[in-house]
Amino acid sequence: MSDERAGSDYTMGAVTRYTGLSAHTIRVWERRYPGFDVKRSKNGRRLYTEGDIRRLSLLKKLIDNGHKIGDLAACSIAQLEHMLALAPTGTGQAQPLHKPRVAVWGESLADTVKRDSDLPAAAEIIVNTHSIAALKSKLENDKADALILEMDTIQRKNLAFFRDIQRLAPTAHLIVVFHYAYREVLAELRRMNAQLLRAPIDSSQLLYAVAAISDTAPEAGPKPAGTALPLPGQAPPHQFDRRQLNQLAALKTAVECECPHHLVNLVVAMSAFESYSQQCEIRNDSDAALHAEVYRITAQARYMMETALQRVIEAEGISLKK
Repeated sequence: MSDERAGSDYTMGAVTRYTGLSAHTIRVWERRYPGFDVKRSKNGRRLYTEGDIRRLSLLKKLIDNGHKIGDLAACSIAQLEHMLALAPTGTGQAQPLHKPRVAVWGESLADTVKRDSDLPAAAEIIVNTHSIAALKSKLENDKADALILEMDTIQRKNLAFFRDIQRLAPTAHLIVVFHYAYREVLAELRRMNAQLLRAPIDSSQLLYAVAAISDTAPEAGPKPAGTALPLPGQAPPHQFDRRQLNQLAALKTAVECECPHHLVNLVVAMSAFESYSQQCEIRNDSDAALHAEVYRITAQARYMMETALQRVIEAEGISLKK
């Protein structure tokens, strides 16, 4: 067996060679920061996976660009890759990284942001308040790339508030944090291109949501069926409500083709898993980041199946009741 490999894992020697980091630096990080858990062999040797090597390599590159390990230690591989993709290249010197300008509103959320020392590394918080007047005043005079708004229970009457705030920042990515809401209210928020996060959320979920915000903000307003997928990090809006899906499931086809029925079943199953993935129990920050990514990927897949269903409906000349 090679000195660099132990089964499917890598030894410290291989890690230092592949990443350019010293063994001393890696050990210090493992002692000082959470999220650096590493497997050990029976005789106590550190063993690293390919994922560990990828993460350490990304950390080395970002630190070489001027970032601090304390600001990066809690980030997932996806977050680190996103930050590296935004960093200018070619000089080898520390470069200013574009940070999305984020407005935060909500009592619990404002406290979470105040306690989080890592969030300012990923975003420029232009306002952090539980005052509606303060939020509106800031948005009237400053540009936001993202709005993170928290409301414990969202009722239909509250939709006017979200529309009002969105009008003040029409190009901003809207993230809504909530405990409870009626299904039709959530459907309306999705039509506003809102990303929905079920409370309570922790700082790692906020970091993940902020890191997924693209430099190019999404356009405000609903997207018609069949258009390009929304930007990464967004939960795309539902193209069909449950009543329409039930209507399609009950249709009898004139030919031996069950595509509409099968597509409906896929869309319903993916929608259910999309909701489930938001409510899974999480044990740590890594779990939170993983479930957020599973939710986003499932939502994208559901949207693609809805698009396929829409095309089948058009081809078959099926008319749906509104």
